Amino acid sequence: HQLGLELPTFAIVLRNIGASLIEISLFFAILAGVLLAFIVLLLVSPKLRVKIARAYRNLRGEHGLPAKIALARFSNALAMAVRSGLPISEGYKLAAALSVNSTWLENKYRLGNAFLMEVKSLAEALNAAAIFPATYSRMLSLGVKSGSADTVLSEIARRSEANLNETLDALLGKIEPTLVILTSLIVGAVLLSVMLPLLNIMSVLG
Repeated sequence: HQLGLELPTFAIVLRNIGASLIEISLFFAILAGVLLAFIVLLLVSPKLRVKIARAYRNLRGEHGLPAKIALARFSNALAMAVRSGLPISEGYKLAAALSVNSTWLENKYRLGNAFLMEVKSLAEALNAAAIFPATYSRMLSLGVKSGSADTVLSEIARRSEANLNETLDALLGKIEPTLVILTSLIVGAVLLSVMLPLLNIMSVLG
């Protein structure tokens, strides 16, 4: 070696990794460009955001976060309508209109309204249309019989909101570690981009 320098094994490994990364950097640059363009398109196009959100809601159906949000909205709106003295049918239509956020949910509310017109029982209609879980439907049925439907609906709304908050907390708990990992990868990439040229210079001098 000209200057008596010899790269340690770890530095040689890093240099080789850097050379490999440079070879595939074009692919990652194109991928990053596509993602950036997609994000910009989402920011400037409200219609596209609505279409993507609607497709996600229809895909996830009653098992996703949008369904829990809709249930919490519906429960709160129905509880307020009943407390204010509105007829059950009008309160149901108002609550359904305020909480519709997908095609499958709109169809479910329409089915529930048909059951309500037929059986005249809110609890049975909500259970038959699978708008409320069976437990909530039984609670509402007992509340109607005891004359405390508004109180029971308020309790159902509270439980729906609590369930929604638990789901959001769990989702945030998954997002935070992912962000930490991504940040670590970005920092590592920046450090490599700084160190690799120095290692190449040292290898040339050595």
